[in-house]
Amino acid sequence: MLNTFSKMAAGGAVAFSMLVSMPASALVIDSNFQGWVDQYGDGNGAIANNDTFTGSWRDPLTFSKAKYNSWANFNLSGIASPVISAKLEIHAAIHPGGVSAPYQVDVFEVSTPLAALGSSAPGTAAYWDLREGELYTSALLADGDVLQLDLSLQALANINALLGSDFRVGFTNITTNLVDPDRTSGMYINGSGSLPGGSYAGPKLILGFANNNTVPEPASLALLGLGLAGLASIRRKPRAANELTGTV
Repeated sequence: MLNTFSKMAAGGAVAFSMLVSMPASALVIDSNFQGWVDQYGDGNGAIANNDTFTGSWRDPLTFSKAKYNSWANFNLSGIASPVISAKLEIHAAIHPGGVSAPYQVDVFEVSTPLAALGSSAPGTAAYWDLREGELYTSALLADGDVLQLDLSLQALANINALLGSDFRVGFTNITTNLVDPDRTSGMYINGSGSLPGGSYAGPKLILGFANNNTVPEPASLALLGLGLAGLASIRRKPRAANELTGTV
């Protein structure tokens, strides 16, 4: 049978384990605006369920060529608690169909204001902003992939700095950036909604928080206090050498 000290210490250990193992809560935020910007600085505006083509395009009629980066905006209004983790969910749809090889897509920090990205002519600086700067994450995406990508510590810091406002990310297709756009090849970051018979999905920002119950429950506090009090009282009592049964 456990002696009094052991019982108190065990109670404290149980309470402590309850405190450190509190589960985290998560919040999923759908992008409220998204779109693309081509290498000439033209864009497709900022509307819900907008086209997010990311890659190279060759017009079948004029044979003109262009490269496209895309972006997504997430509204963080109403969020005050510090964010401890961040993931980005991407629903990939390759265009044109029949392409089996994946594309490497990099996700970057975006400094261009939403008002500028949402215009019909964001400018060439916005195009480059979507494919340069701080790298948040990178992935190989095949048609139909739904991936949750961990965002970098810099992204996490930026999200916390922007709580209550907007957070944006830019997408660029590294695979198609390295080749001449002699044909249409790329992907939609928001699923196949821009393709015939397709469906829109995402992108999504998944934020993790510490458990909202940051103050331990009274029962947990009582157990922890009892254990610590017992430990303190034992330490205050002089002990004979033959009473020591282990290392304290």
